[in-house]
Amino acid sequence: MKQFTVRIRENLLKRRTDLLELIERRLKERTANGITLEQDLNEQAASEQNDSIIDALNDIERKELNEIDNALRRLELGKYGICEVDGESIDEKRLTALPFARTCTQHAEM
Repeated sequence: MKQFTVRIRENLLKRRTDLLELIERRLKERTANGITLEQDLNEQAASEQNDSIIDALNDIERKELNEIDNALRRLELGKYGICEVDGESIDEKRLTALPFARTCTQHAEM
C-alpha cells in the first residue's frame, strides 16, 4: 500500500500542477485577447461566448483542484483510501481511476 500511495501522491501533485498551468495559460490568453473598441458586435459576441466557455472550464478545473487538495490532505492524515460513508477501504482500482475518490464504488453509485 505504501508504494501505491506514493505513486498516487505523485500523480495528484502532477495533475494539480498541470491544472494550475492550464488555468493560468487561459487567463493570460483571455487578457491578451481582450475586447477593443475596434471590434464589431459579432466579434464581441463571439469573444463573450468564448469567455463564458473558459469560465465554465475553469470552474470545473477549480473543483478538481479542490478535490485533489482534499485527497492530498487525506494522504497526510492517513485517511486516504477510506470511504467517508462506511469507513471501509476503497478499492485500489477505483483510486487509480479516480485518485481523489472519497467513497467506495458502492456508495458512489447511491
